[in-house]
Amino acid sequence: MYAIGPVDPSAACRFEGLAPFEVRPVLHDLAALDRVHAVGATLMGRPIGLGLAVHGWAEPGALAGAPVVGTARLLTLAVARGWRRIGVGRALLDALESSLAAEGVESVSCRYALPPSSALVALEALFRSAGWSAPEVTMLQCRAGRSILDAPLMRKQLQLPPEYEIVDWVDLTAVDRARIAEPRQGRAWFAETLDPFHFEPDMEILNSLALRYRGEVVGWLITHRTAPTTMYYRCLFVREDLARLGRGMALMGEAIRRHAEAIGNRQGLGEWSTPSTLPAMVRFIKRHLVPFGAEITEQREVRKTIRGRPSRAGRRAARSPVARATLLSPSECAAVLTELYAARPHWTARTMPIAFHTFGAVAAIDAFDDPAVYERSAALANPQLSQRFGWLYDRVCAALAERLGAAVVPREGWALPAFHILSPTRGADIPLAAIHADVAHRYLEPCAGDDARPVSFVLCLSRRDARAGRTVWDLTYDETVGLDSEETSQLLKAVPRTFQPFADGELLSLSGDVYRQESPLADRNPGEERVTLEGTVVPWQGGWALYG
Repeated sequence: MYAIGPVDPSAACRFEGLAPFEVRPVLHDLAALDRVHAVGATLMGRPIGLGLAVHGWAEPGALAGAPVVGTARLLTLAVARGWRRIGVGRALLDALESSLAAEGVESVSCRYALPPSSALVALEALFRSAGWSAPEVTMLQCRAGRSILDAPLMRKQLQLPPEYEIVDWVDLTAVDRARIAEPRQGRAWFAETLDPFHFEPDMEILNSLALRYRGEVVGWLITHRTAPTTMYYRCLFVREDLARLGRGMALMGEAIRRHAEAIGNRQGLGEWSTPSTLPAMVRFIKRHLVPFGAEITEQREVRKTIRGRPSRAGRRAARSPVARATLLSPSECAAVLTELYAARPHWTARTMPIAFHTFGAVAAIDAFDDPAVYERSAALANPQLSQRFGWLYDRVCAALAERLGAAVVPREGWALPAFHILSPTRGADIPLAAIHADVAHRYLEPCAGDDARPVSFVLCLSRRDARAGRTVWDLTYDETVGLDSEETSQLLKAVPRTFQPFADGELLSLSGDVYRQESPLADRNPGEERVTLEGTVVPWQGGWALYG
């Protein structure tokens, strides 16, 4: 007979094969994530089932990220093939509900996306038998190839009357932006949830569009890129009188065309997500794209009210204080830049979400899909970086060791911190860079089991702009476990943030797992670039390991 019980953090890696890719970092870091509940099913010591849930996140609109006692999210419920339909899933779910109730949880929800199949039928039957609510569609996930460009409506909608014009959102003028924000006839002319300025952070400039009618902006579609071939179509609006004419379809058609053209045939299918709050986009996909090869999967949500008991308060992750140290003189910065530009043939072009270059591998980008790609890139770049800038890495390690009170050394097999070279870009007043936390080490070394937090650093070599710096949110990656991208975005709007300016030659260090975003580089100085050296240190063998 199988056994149901809590998953020991030291043995969590044994359950990895049962966990979806996106929640494996949670499983790997159980020792540090005290809000996560992990329950496993074993048979003679062999893992055959896994349930993960998280309690007490800050819901959108909650006060400054304070945990909301009484809420929880089921992250995954998995049973190995050969052991399904014998009650393992129900036993895991019951155990998780009991564990959550002990923390005072009163409401638990789960979001899932499965294609129509026996697995979907079985999952929803399980939820129904356990007293959960009927499924509600929250998101439409779509995959399609270039064949969708042959859909008749795609071609038709691109042919707008001459008084209309589709333009790139980043090219709107200050006058355009002010006019959008102005009330019309004494009231807002679009719902607050469709305010385009709320969606600008992380915006994808490739196909975020505005619609002009006789010179005035009357609509927009804001998208975010979430992976090389994946877009999230987040905000669609067209003025009410013009929406009836199908002008929103033209925006969507143009955005999809650009998306498909950018992907090309070599990268196969493109993917995009559309919230259920955009019914026009949902109808457009189902009616006009599915017949031309688009595959859709519904993201659904179910909920359950459970009887919670008084809970113990979860701790909030300790943040490392922001620290600054002057590391390089102006002449030393100039020497580093000279050597860096001499190595320009070895730079790597990056495109997410804005164009920039790096010299060296970057874990947050290269290790996301496959750590082996990162390791190969590191093996190629590290010898050159070490030969050219070994003295600089030694100085960075010494400065960080002084701050942390323990030795800091480069981690063997991982990349040395990379140089980031950002050129002037369109939309300099829009926060286009990715909002992220430096937690890539969780992919590189699963199950490290250390509760200490990473420390991130940036050494500015050439800022070029007085506005250069990082916006830092009072929110950690751990505090968003269980939230989807839309909920995390809402939470980022609610919590306090600070701006940490860069200074040439200065080393800026802070907690690695807090959310941050680099400021854009103003386009008023064409030909100039901002150059930084960026990396992270994590606990390792009684000291700290440096990587990029």
